Amino acid sequence: MRLVIALLILTIFVISGCEKQSDYRNKYLGNWLFEIQRYEIKDGGVLVNSDTSIHNGEIKNGDVSDEILLQFQGTNPHSPVTLRIGQDGKILPKTYSSYPSISISYTGGFEGNNKLHYHYQFNHSPQTDIYETLTGEKE
Repeated sequence: MRLVIALLILTIFVISGCEKQSDYRNKYLGNWLFEIQRYEIKDGGVLVNSDTSIHNGEIKNGDVSDEILLQFQGTNPHSPVTLRIGQDGKILPKTYSSYPSISISYTGGFEGNNKLHYHYQFNHSPQTDIYETLTGEKE
């Protein structure tokens, strides 16, 4: 009986001493300042629009274990942006297409815990190409 009690107490200590592994995305969470540079090119190379915008925002965890959400304050047609990131802080390459003439891709990643840099490309061949570069700094 003493042996059973001793094993039970030892088991409780071992279980209570185990720490839950922390989520690698947590270091990126918080308030950020984002700068977005956007270029729109039509008809095989004619620049029709370019602008730069600044947005306050926040990075939150996504619903999946490797997702983060970039939530911009105010009116931004791209908010929120969902990105998948690896444990090394790099954006997991994402390329997808709903139609044969449309493709969308994201690349880039975090530089340390306080900087983010990524590229977004939307191609609707042959009519429109949109290129965005987002740079973020944690506040």
